[in-house]
Amino acid sequence: MIILPSVINIFIATSIFFVWVIRYDNIILEFKEFNLPNWIRDLTGIIKLSFAAMLVIGGPDAHLKLLGALGIDGMRSGSASTNWDRKISQVAIPSSSGLIISFCILQCE
Repeated sequence: MIILPSVINIFIATSIFFVWVIRYDNIILEFKEFNLPNWIRDLTGIIKLSFAAMLVIGGPDAHLKLLGALGIDGMRSGSASTNWDRKISQVAIPSSSGLIISFCILQCE
């Protein structure tokens, strides 16, 4: 059962990497739709990627993994609430499901 938290951590970190690096063009469009400045978009990406890295490279350091999990939960909470507030269900549903998976990390740690 010890392997399950590691698999979940790698899955979440990989999905964040995919969205913020591979599909970065979509992120640019989303932030433009919200009329947010470029520096907020870039800062958000740096913070999310940093928290994702903490999940994977935390190794035996439970504090680093916990910090990464709490950070991702906070970021996803903001993302989900923004999307639900703007009634963008095609984005709000995946971000909300990601939030639920992130909460599972906290339970596993």
